[in-house]
Amino acid sequence: MAAGPAPPTVRVEVLGPLRLLVDGAPVDVPGPKRRAALALLALAEGRIVTLDRLVDALWPSEVPESGRQALHNHVSRLRAHLGPAAARLETRHDGYRLALGDDELDVAQARASLATARATARR
Repeated sequence: MAAGPAPPTVRVEVLGPLRLLVDGAPVDVPGPKRRAALALLALAEGRIVTLDRLVDALWPSEVPESGRQALHNHVSRLRAHLGPAAARLETRHDGYRLALGDDELDVAQARASLATARATARR
């Protein structure tokens, strides 16, 4: 039986300028609020980020009356930026979750490399 196409890869880089890559191609994510939402979701490393946490982070001084709707719009646009990997941005009952593997987030890779280096140094 022939295997289907490989699932799309996603990489989020937060060390340095924020970058999103889908299947190895850089994707422009315009706007500071949308970029902040992407960073928060990526840094949660697979955990759910609640709606309240996202709204508070995007509008720290005063949440506009349309804050939740604006958040939903930003998430919808993030899904569009993810293109074939849009299903990786999951809606949960109390928030959103971005499903990333350890090799798809630069911070997780850096943390793993540091742990390996420390373990090697102890030998």
